Amino acid sequence: MAWCLLAVVAVEVAAAPPHPSTLEEIKAQVGLRVPNMAIGNVVPSRVPGIYEVESLDPPALLYVTADLSYLFAGDLFALSENEMPANLSEARRERERQEVLATSAAVGDAIVFERSTEISGGGPAAYFFTDVNCGYCRAVHEDIGGITGGGVEVRYLAFPIGGASSSTRSYDTMVSVWCASDRRRALTDAKLGKDIPNRTCENTVAEQYELGRRLGVSVT
Repeated sequence: MAWCLLAVVAVEVAAAPPHPSTLEEIKAQVGLRVPNMAIGNVVPSRVPGIYEVESLDPPALLYVTADLSYLFAGDLFALSENEMPANLSEARRERERQEVLATSAAVGDAIVFERSTEISGGGPAAYFFTDVNCGYCRAVHEDIGGITGGGVEVRYLAFPIGGASSSTRSYDTMVSVWCASDRRRALTDAKLGKDIPNRTCENTVAEQYELGRRLGVSVT
């Protein structure tokens, strides 16, 4: 027999009318009770009487009771006698990440460092949301040869510190990198602290930043 554990923070919402009968009604009623939250999909969870609620802004996976009395923030785990607990919430988030990465046009504009060691079956690819002024990002990039030499293809997506605004230095530099004729060299130079020529062009830096926010990225 499988059991479910929900680690939550609960918020009591306004008294609700009789249980809504459709998912769209649940979505509408949650929207009325939490008006500042942009809501995506609402689907049944593995636990009877509890529904998954996708918050788009801020990005989060929440749960609501069928009577709309409580909204939960936390991870749902499935328990069984002979296996380790399975994090159903993280499995849902991972499916969504894969779907978004597979369908977003901005992902196709990533700066790619191909693997230098071929692996049977093609090998894995890793997406990095990055900023040229991020110390950790610079440290990771210093080992780019080791990462690609290990058979991993690195795909950089822009996530400028301070947001997608032309008023921030990071954003302007990221645009210059994405508009360079040799984007890999420009990205490497920028991460080394070198000055790169200012450039503008049609680019997807802002779209990549918003994609990161949708996937729950807050820092690089």
